[in-house]
Amino acid sequence: RDSASMPMLSAWATRVLVTGAAGVALAWYLRARSRAASGTSQATKAEACAPCAPIRTEDTPSPWPSVVHVLYDDGLGKDIAESLQSAKSLSSSVSLCIRPISKFKSIKWAAGPRHVAIFIVSTLENEQASEEAGSCCRFFLRKTHPVGMLEGKLAYAVLGLGDSNLLLDRQTTTAADCNQQAQKLDKRLSELGAFQVCRRGEADERTGNTEIEPWLRELCSALNRTCGPAPASDATSCSCGCGVALSGRPRIAPGTRR
Repeated sequence: RDSASMPMLSAWATRVLVTGAAGVALAWYLRARSRAASGTSQATKAEACAPCAPIRTEDTPSPWPSVVHVLYDDGLGKDIAESLQSAKSLSSSVSLCIRPISKFKSIKWAAGPRHVAIFIVSTLENEQASEEAGSCCRFFLRKTHPVGMLEGKLAYAVLGLGDSNLLLDRQTTTAADCNQQAQKLDKRLSELGAFQVCRRGEADERTGNTEIEPWLRELCSALNRTCGPAPASDATSCSCGCGVALSGRPRIAPGTRR
């Protein structure tokens, strides 16, 4: 009897060993697949979190020119625009064309070549635009503009200047509550297909405009990534006549050379 049962026990033991080995192999296989899927998920997440601004390298030149139009509202806006000229973090290959925002029509936004522009816009009492910036804001906010009018033609950033002292509940408000004109302009430019170079900046006079300096540093970094060396043709193609003597790409103001 014992002798007869031995083959059966041996066969049973063999099946257990084979099944166990298969189970271990299956476990290792599933673990490897799980790790691979996790790695793919992490890579996809990293790609999704990549900055939206194009990273310029010598092998992949930027499609955007190195001339940046800085359109400023009067007062503090002008001081901010002029401070960009001496910004150490801004690449020397980036040229600035600084002018009042009321002169915005000197640039052929939809019909001309590509442009890079910074809009510095104030919001006054009752969410109104200043006299200088009003015409510019109203122009872009027109509902008659065709969809995609600025696609591939404008790269932009908007800085809003507000004062929550003008609000009734000023003790509980922030810069986001007093920069409606900048918010509307930023949203509308995006709707028209323009490329946002840098997130919208918002400053509040009541808190000392402490938001401006960090935003300017972020702006300079974004411009360095986005703007490429200007082709020779850009010296004559700019619709507002700002592209003068770009061989050394100096920072310039309308009608002057620095």
